[in-house]
Amino acid sequence: MSKRRSGIALKLSTLALFTTPAITLAAEPSSPYMPSLEVGLIGSYTNLEFEGGRTDRTTHVPEGGVYLALGNKLRATSGFIYQAQVNARYASSSDEQIKDSLADLDLGWRMALDARNAVDIIVGAGYRWNRFEPHIDGYNIKLTSRSPQAKLGLGYSHRFANTTVRIEAGVRRNVNGESQLKISRVGNETVDLKERNNPYVELGFLFNRDGNWPVTASMYYTEVKYDLDGRFLISEFDQQTRKEAGFKVGMVF
Repeated sequence: MSKRRSGIALKLSTLALFTTPAITLAAEPSSPYMPSLEVGLIGSYTNLEFEGGRTDRTTHVPEGGVYLALGNKLRATSGFIYQAQVNARYASSSDEQIKDSLADLDLGWRMALDARNAVDIIVGAGYRWNRFEPHIDGYNIKLTSRSPQAKLGLGYSHRFANTTVRIEAGVRRNVNGESQLKISRVGNETVDLKERNNPYVELGFLFNRDGNWPVTASMYYTEVKYDLDGRFLISEFDQQTRKEAGFKVGMVF
């Protein structure tokens, strides 16, 4: 009887030896390089300043839209990080319409300071497009700016028990941009933009990080200056400055 019990105990011990590593591996989180999909809403309040030789104009515009992001920037604890993001926003009133879109690709490296804190260095590229359509004295006006961008930023993140807080700040530089002005019954002109560094900062939160339904929220501020490398002949405005504060709320999959 004793030998039979010993044999059963040996078989159970052998089974435990082979199954325990499998259970441990199944419980580990997925690779930090695996991307997360983030989908959500974006809202902003934009201050548009137009300046010219003898006149200026300021417009305040609330905008709303959607965004989509894919990458490991939210979850990775160290090593290579990346994220591709696009957003589109729109605003309309009886006097004007505004359309905005931005595409970003970020690549970087995250250095863990300890189990909870990490710093990032980010480089990236992007493309910004926006159109301002005011209705003035019966004229249809379209001011469209297009600007490829280079990006450099620094980030810091702190991991709480089930929440991550992250702040990122840096500059986006306009490269080979252009601005096009169309005025019905008057004319159509395109002028190159000067290269400029535009600052940005974003504070983000990832809630329920290890749960089934993670939620992300963030606040951001960016300032973009479109300075013509020349002048429009059909308008006195030669500089546009966009000061934009906004928020994003989304789900992470």
